[in-house]
Amino acid sequence: MEPSLTPRPHHLDQYAQKYASSLSRVPCRFYARGNCRDGDKCRFSHTTPPKTGDTDNVAAPSSYSDTRGQVPCQFYLRGICRNGDGCPYSHTGAKEGKAVSSIEETNSDNFSRQIAGAIVTFIDGAKVEKISFPSDFSAVHLGNLPPNSSPSSITNMLAQLGLDVPASQVRVRPLENGSSADVRMEDSTFAKTLCAKLAKDLGNTAASRITAITVSSPVVLGSNAHRVDSKKVHCSWHRPSRTVRMSFGSQSIARKVESAFNAGIYKVVGQAVRSVSLHGSRGGYHGVGWTLSLSNLPANILAGDILSDIPVHLRPRRIGLGDPSYDASLDEANTIIKSQLLQIGPLEYWESAAESGGKRAKAKARFQNEEDARSAAAGLNETALPFHGHGRLTVQLVHSARFKVSERIYQAVRPKVGAEETVWKAQHLVFIPYEPVRGYRVLKLEGESTRDVARAKKALEEILEGMIAMSEGNVLWSPSFSMNGDSYRMLKDIEERLGIVVVRSKRLRRIHLYGPEEKCKEGSKLIVDISKAKSTDGHSIELDDKQFNWVCHGGFQKISATLGVKAVALDIMSKPKRLLLKGSAADYKLVLSMLAGEKEDESFGTALSENDCSICWTEADNAIKTHCRHTYCADCFEMLCFSELDTTKSTEPAIRCQGGSGKCNAILPLDELWDHLPSSAFEDLLEASFKSHIRRHPQQFQYCPTPDCNQVYRTTTTGAVFHCSNCLIPVCTTCHASHPGMTCAEQKDFASGGYEALAKAKKELGIKDCPACKTAIEKTEGCNHMECRGCGTHICWKCMKTFARSAECYTHMNREHGSIGLDFAGID
Repeated sequence: MEPSLTPRPHHLDQYAQKYASSLSRVPCRFYARGNCRDGDKCRFSHTTPPKTGDTDNVAAPSSYSDTRGQVPCQFYLRGICRNGDGCPYSHTGAKEGKAVSSIEETNSDNFSRQIAGAIVTFIDGAKVEKISFPSDFSAVHLGNLPPNSSPSSITNMLAQLGLDVPASQVRVRPLENGSSADVRMEDSTFAKTLCAKLAKDLGNTAASRITAITVSSPVVLGSNAHRVDSKKVHCSWHRPSRTVRMSFGSQSIARKVESAFNAGIYKVVGQAVRSVSLHGSRGGYHGVGWTLSLSNLPANILAGDILSDIPVHLRPRRIGLGDPSYDASLDEANTIIKSQLLQIGPLEYWESAAESGGKRAKAKARFQNEEDARSAAAGLNETALPFHGHGRLTVQLVHSARFKVSERIYQAVRPKVGAEETVWKAQHLVFIPYEPVRGYRVLKLEGESTRDVARAKKALEEILEGMIAMSEGNVLWSPSFSMNGDSYRMLKDIEERLGIVVVRSKRLRRIHLYGPEEKCKEGSKLIVDISKAKSTDGHSIELDDKQFNWVCHGGFQKISATLGVKAVALDIMSKPKRLLLKGSAADYKLVLSMLAGEKEDESFGTALSENDCSICWTEADNAIKTHCRHTYCADCFEMLCFSELDTTKSTEPAIRCQGGSGKCNAILPLDELWDHLPSSAFEDLLEASFKSHIRRHPQQFQYCPTPDCNQVYRTTTTGAVFHCSNCLIPVCTTCHASHPGMTCAEQKDFASGGYEALAKAKKELGIKDCPACKTAIEKTEGCNHMECRGCGTHICWKCMKTFARSAECYTHMNREHGSIGLDFAGID
């Protein structure tokens, strides 16, 4: 048995002195970070010598520069770094709970949405540019393609067959012995045509070897706060590694060093070494040498990194550095992995793996098409690395949900979000609150489990909804809350007193409270008291064009000077426009008399202050400014966006600026609407625009007739059948009834008895169908001007002629029928 304290020969003492001397030239990595505890007694250098090259087999340590301190710690940026001050990565440049700027923050939305079974594209003003349906698309999977096929080579081949296909619609899938591709076109007959042409061309050209199979066509959509997005992938692979062998002449020393590495006492560049093996060999001192192998170390490791934690008297006689596992540089590896992804589909962005990090290089990519991301995860995960025969590429599909909320709301709900973060971390979900921009903060949830991300999304939505003020089971609202007067100041007092956030929604006519639950409940009770106290002092006066012109030219300022600035507001979005007053009945009568005078008073200015809202004409609350330099309350701006879609104008509605007393009329870009609206309101706006478009075009689009089914289909004159994907009912796109196995005429004959009975009942009850959309209408009182609630068409009840505007209908009734249909007989 070898004694543990055998004196070493003289030549080994000289060897130890040689190592001790050489260590004085090795930079101290703790000194470089400013936290060396040994001070002047440190055996490593406290200077920064020039970097020296590595050697394959060295007897003295080489210099090493640890650059990890220059790299931001990704875990610290998310607030979850467990290493604290001992972390080798930088903990500067970011605050906990806030993420650094990232390319992912940019809004790459193409503003396409899937609504009611349709694929809808929007343009500036939130106008509907195009409506497509899944049935409008078709796709083909091509097999037996040459190994080096590309989108351009495939489009050239298809051109020879007489088919014009853009390269952007081709997705190539590399295979071991060739290639395959998916071709997608917005043409329902494309797949059938291509398959027929390839079959006809059999034996004539190189295309004859190609196989074609019709497949389902993926839908390309933009980002949407109402759904979980699955366009992102995380790619990772092992960095190049090497094995280091240390030679010892003493078994006991070798075992001590082995035990220290296995226990994590000795580390290499701050990282524990888990792959340790020891074996003996002939030829060492006493006839036997001992070799300790450390595997899977970074390829750029130097001898000095190995020796840094080993005491001088336990150091090996020699260190041998093995060959790297592969020679490709990180830049080359990034380029190769990115090219593999691009062969599947176009990317919105690519984030290369960083030089520093753990044992695995990690890159991120986001595809333009969700289907491409799924294909990448399914086809590339666990495949061999092109630059490393024994290595494997990992590609994980990442699901994410994004929200955009007011910064003041986020700060109020941070404690609740923090409590949920504990659950999300346990589920390996990442929550990122980006830095606020223009008063809004983007929040993102990410994870590899669709179910966990969906659950977390729902929990966050409930938090961001806040508590809605209620009274006796009903949503609480008072007209006084629409004005920036006493009621508004009282709401602000409640905010300050209870330390919560109170948000008015004029559009939805409700109040949201954010903060501790008990404080919000207390605030809700106080708001109920305000509502009761202010329920009788609000007045609304409708303005005709002449009165509105007077209000815009000094009248509003004159009324404000008479009743007080906080007692009057203007609502220019209502139809007709209204003057809102807060005061007594005497104040109301006074304003009516001022309106009756309608005398322009040049002593009062007509221009709004720069800080006044263009909608309510009072000082803007949470002010926003448009590109045309007009100011709005944040809530008034939201109300403007939705009210523009409710218009019954014959032209397609678009969201326009109402600054300059309604004269600006500039169309607001979609990017600007995204900037100034919460994400939930923005998505609601696009959906409202779509519904308005469908309502205006009943000859082109119809809703599924099944009750509570909101799917939309395109009308035809051919009797084509629409198979509703929601309720599974077949619907005729010509007569809009469900009659499988029958023609429209046969269905009409079959149901004629029922139709006759229905027509008789309608006639007896005075019910008529809208000439435009067939919605049943019943007149109970009033004149003969009717407006269809289904499509907004104006109708003369006498002759059922239709008009785009109410004024045209009234002119027609007086000219053609002698009156508008009001009977004043019997009235004194």
